[in-house]
Formats: sequence, structure tokens, C-alpha cells
Amino acid sequence: HWVPTWLIAITLAFANNLPNEITGCLITIMVVIRMGIFPGHAWLVYLTEKCSFTIALLFITPITPTLILLANNQLLHDTHASLYLSWFAIASTIYFAGLTLVQRSLRNFFTYLCLALSAMVVLGVCSHETLQLTAAFSLRNSLWVALIGMGIIVRALEARHGILSLFQNHGFYESTPMLGIAFLACGLGCVGFPGTSAFISFEMMADEIIPSSPFFGMVIVFSEALISISLLMVYFKLFCGKKTVWSDIFKVRLREMIALWIIIFLIFGFRFLPHADIATTHHNLEKLSTQQPH
Repeated sequence: HWVPTWLIAITLAFANNLPNEITGCLITIMVVIRMGIFPGHAWLVYLTEKCSFTIALLFITPITPTLILLANNQLLHDTHASLYLSWFAIASTIYFAGLTLVQRSLRNFFTYLCLALSAMVVLGVCSHETLQLTAAFSLRNSLWVALIGMGIIVRALEARHGILSLFQNHGFYESTPMLGIAFLACGLGCVGFPGTSAFISFEMMADEIIPSSPFFGMVIVFSEALISISLLMVYFKLFCGKKTVWSDIFKVRLREMIALWIIIFLIFGFRFLPHADIATTHHNLEKLSTQQPH
């Protein structure tokens, strides 16, 4: 997957006076491949299945690529790449949100959850409105914390029980209640618990998108509902079911508990004061927009 991405990047760097349509198509292809947007997502699913989960986690969380998109925001609009990307992103959001409902592997579920939420962030970044960009980047900050926490939980469960199937109920709550509590907390962080930064970011994005494109707004709301249902389904599969007596070796270690409590604090403690985060992001984006050439 890196070969076409690097070829496109080199072409954009050294080729002068390319038509806007060609430049927009090249940027779209590069972002689709790197961000795992449909139809360029297959390599991320394969990476998660075959590679170390810790390494795969670095590629599927929405951190660096959105910064690259913002740095080239004016270029996106000049070349119409933002229009192409917005359609790819909205299709990816509903597609990946639907796939989270039918996964039978915990790793695959986590991958499609990350891809669906990343597509929402890309949809917001493709806008030229400062408020929608603010919502997208505040959402990215909140999702980064929640998805990292979810990745820690998946890694902790797999370290104890191996690759987990979602065909059956495992009943892990009796042996590791802390993981169950943290899973619900991170799930609420992914869909936006009322009062937190993620909730306000989702609301801001929907308010900005619905007046200009009601269809996109309906898709975002419906996708959030599908993701919420899938998170509850996976929680029941992992932590509910018949009682099973586990050895003490399966209990949560101190370092894992500290990491999970930090994640929960960041989701519910720090994020219950969202004004500072959103106001700072909005101020920085306004400053950046005034510096960009028009």
C-alpha cells in the first residue's frame, strides 16, 4: 500500500502545473489509502489480523493523517479533493458502522470501529467552515483517548485468552471487572457521553452539516446509532454469560489498572470541562485560516 502512496506524494512534490482535477484525484487516492477509507481499507484489516496488535494500533488511530489534511486544507478546496473525499468519507462511515454489527472477531470489530470514527473525522476536516473544522479536531482529540483505551482493553483480553471470537458469550466480567468497566467507559467516549468534548463535537458537526446537506447529517446520526448498538453487543459477548471460575493469573495487574484509570479520567474527568479544549482548537484554527493564502 505504501508504494502507490509514495509515488503519488513524489508526483505532487516534483510535478508543476498539474491540472486541478488530476491533483485533486491524486490527493484523494493518497488519503483514501493512508486513512483506510473505503475502498482503500483492506490493508488495515489485513494488518490488524496478521501483524502485532500494538503496531497495528499506531496505524488505525486517527491522529497524524488529519493534521496533514488540515495543513493542506486550502489545497483540498482548490483541487476539489475535499468534495471527492467527503463522498468517500460518508460512504465509509455508514459502511464501516454497519460492519461493526456483524464482526465475529474482536480485532476486526475494533478495526472497523476505528475506521468508521476516522471517516467521520475526515468528513469534518474536508470542510472549509471553521466551526466544522473545530468540531472535527475536538472529536479527533476525544476519539484518540477513547480508542487508545479500547485498544489497551483488547490487548489485555487477548494476552489472557488469545484471539477472541464473538460467536459466544465469554463471561469475563467475573475475572476482570475492571476491563468491563473500562470497556463501557471507552465505548461512551467513542459515541459521545453527554457533557463531554466528544458529545459537543458530534453535535457541532451535525449542526454544521445538516443545513447544507441533510443526507450527510442523517448518515452521521444513523452511523452513531449503529456504533452504539455494536458496542453494547460486543460488551455482552465479552463480559456477560455463564459464570466461569478463572485463576488469579487472569486478574488485572496494577500497571494495567493505572493505565485504565488514567484513560477513564481523561474521558470523564478532563473531558467534562470541554470548553477549554474546544475554545483553544477554534482559536488555533482561526489563526491558521488567516495565515493561509486565498
